Amino acid sequence: MDLCLAEIQNEIDRELAQNGTQVVLTWDVYAQAPDPVTGDRGTPTPGTLASPAFVHYVAPAVSSVRQFNEVQVGDVILDFASDVDLAGKENVRFNVKGKLYVARKLSNELGAAWDVMVGGVQLFRTVLVRPIT
Repeated sequence: MDLCLAEIQNEIDRELAQNGTQVVLTWDVYAQAPDPVTGDRGTPTPGTLASPAFVHYVAPAVSSVRQFNEVQVGDVILDFASDVDLAGKENVRFNVKGKLYVARKLSNELGAAWDVMVGGVQLFRTVLVRPIT
């Protein structure tokens, strides 16, 4: 199973590199801990990561994606490689072809519906984003 999983992951990486859309992620990085009295953490500096993703636009047509209330017309579904790490990043913004988006919270049901796993290993890091208003 390990060889098959490695082949699948290599194929996903190749397809993302060749056919994915480059998405630039930016987030706020703070150099200091919050002040215990004011909560001030100083001025953030931007963190940046560029990564290819498969981009799916949510259309107005009725589909299985729209059965979940948290998915709205105009939202975008981004499938990144599973090693794209978003943990602990604050105020993450996603630049998709010049348009800025922020992550939308997912229900456990929707997250489970999008899980793609082989042998217990997650193959994609899927993020639902909405336009910044």
